[in-house]
Amino acid sequence: KTMGNILVDPWDKIWNSDTALYLRNREYIEEKCTVCPDLNLCGNGCPLYNKAHQNPVLCSKE
Repeated sequence: KTMGNILVDPWDKIWNSDTALYLRNREYIEEKCTVCPDLNLCGNGCPLYNKAHQNPVLCSKE
């Protein structure tokens, strides 16, 4: 999903787009990871990789 076009859209439209908010608020993080003490270190890795694979690539717990 697109956030906008930096060449034509105002910055606030891009920054406040649904996709930007989804990424900025880390809504993609699995529930089991929200309680992990290492979450601030790994940031849950890459959202696209994690969606395609069972476990986050940087998960120290698995």
